Amino acid sequence: MKKFLYFLGEAFSLLLKEPRLFLPKLLVAFLYGALMVFTASLLLKFYYLDFSSYASESIEAVQALAGDAFLLLAVSLAVLLVDVVTSAMYPVMVKEFRQGKKISFRRAFSFALQKFWVTVPAVLAYLLIFSIISFPFIFFFDLAVVSGNFSQLFFSLLGVVAVIFLTNVLFYFIYPVSTLEKGNFVSALFSTVKLGQKDLSMVSKAAVFPFIVSLANFAVAFLVENPAFLALFVFLRFLTALVYSYHLVLNPVIYFEGRI
Repeated sequence: MKKFLYFLGEAFSLLLKEPRLFLPKLLVAFLYGALMVFTASLLLKFYYLDFSSYASESIEAVQALAGDAFLLLAVSLAVLLVDVVTSAMYPVMVKEFRQGKKISFRRAFSFALQKFWVTVPAVLAYLLIFSIISFPFIFFFDLAVVSGNFSQLFFSLLGVVAVIFLTNVLFYFIYPVSTLEKGNFVSALFSTVKLGQKDLSMVSKAAVFPFIVSLANFAVAFLVENPAFLALFVFLRFLTALVYSYHLVLNPVIYFEGRI
């Protein structure tokens, strides 16, 4: 526990000395905020759609939803790529700080772009692994929604949440490993998992805070039509940016120590 507290202090100290490190994730957090609102709005439209009617209005509504779903997919991919490149900048900037250099967003961005074909495939592979593992739980979740089985709904949702947290822990070092180490994205994945398994207790503690904030954000996104909840959502997006900035500084701080 003392070691973990030391890492927390090191990351906090770095952010105090370089508060500019909050800026990249502030941008990404609000991009994701808009994406979450769009996703929640689309899901609510789908939920209230009347599939029993074959009127032209219903057909047009389905076509409009299909168009929105395609747009959502394209925008999600674009935001994901921005997020990956932005996140890959942090190990570079922490490395510069530890070397006594002045942190440069331009240098970090340039380096992250150079490692694009390692970092992006590694992150996409991680997301694919998560999707495969979580698919059975999502499948039973969909069945539970259709059948109205609330106990099955609860346990399948709990399973999805557990898979999210487990994969976050195992792939916690995906950015510093894929950005700073030599090799392709496959070797980066294996190195990441191996490093994450060395001390699951510490990595779990480090991964829990952004995980909780993200879940809270997505839940509140469904209630943004209420002005009070909209204000809460904006606040949570700001809080997410702060937490993830801290997380992305803490991550390479632990990585560079090499003692976990």
